[in-house]
Amino acid sequence: MQVVIPFHSADAQDALDLISWMGQLGTEPTHNAILAVDAGLEWGYAVDVLTAANRVFRYVSIISNEIPVSGWPQGANSLFWKTAEYCKTIDQPFLCLEPDCVPLTKDWLTRIHDAYKGGYLGHIYECNQPGLPHQLLSGVAVYAASAFDLITPRIGTQPHLAWDVSAAEVILPQASDSHLFHHFWGEKDLAPTFREARTPHCPVNVRTLDHIRKGAVLFHRNKDGTLRRLIGHKLGIAPAT
Repeated sequence: MQVVIPFHSADAQDALDLISWMGQLGTEPTHNAILAVDAGLEWGYAVDVLTAANRVFRYVSIISNEIPVSGWPQGANSLFWKTAEYCKTIDQPFLCLEPDCVPLTKDWLTRIHDAYKGGYLGHIYECNQPGLPHQLLSGVAVYAASAFDLITPRIGTQPHLAWDVSAAEVILPQASDSHLFHHFWGEKDLAPTFREARTPHCPVNVRTLDHIRKGAVLFHRNKDGTLRRLIGHKLGIAPAT
């Protein structure tokens, strides 16, 4: 199983922070990683992330789309397309980690690897947004090596939708819900943030560790580093300098 981290210029620092956090949790000498980068990313940023990833994983590859693709979901779809195409050629399933993921335990990757038995594995959640499928598999999930053939035709016909939405109809029959994953996107322009405890005066997007799905080893999404800090304190990991 390949570990894939897709990113572009706007979230290159997030990707670097994610990999740094992985290194604090422990190296992964039996796993390989793929950095899927947008063609518009300055090469120096890619090298910084590659250098950090090489300290964590056994082997790290870099792949890129052919031309820069900006905007959401078009940019994300482009990098997923390239990832799925590459993993088809090497016949490998892959764990897609967006840069705002947070691993929650030191053995997070081993536990996901051991739980994966084929198909698609992640958090299947209820979607209440009008016009979208009632259930979705979070985009942060393990994908089969054959994902390119299953998913990219749906991206091609519905490029205005993220791949996990446009392909939900074909993904879900092959997907398994796993307590190891917890997806909570929050609200537009109001990503979840974490504190030790809530008070009556907390904003609506404040969560505590008790909010996280029992048994989860990977959470998506947290963009401000607050979840890493709480988990680091819980595990006795000093903040990175």
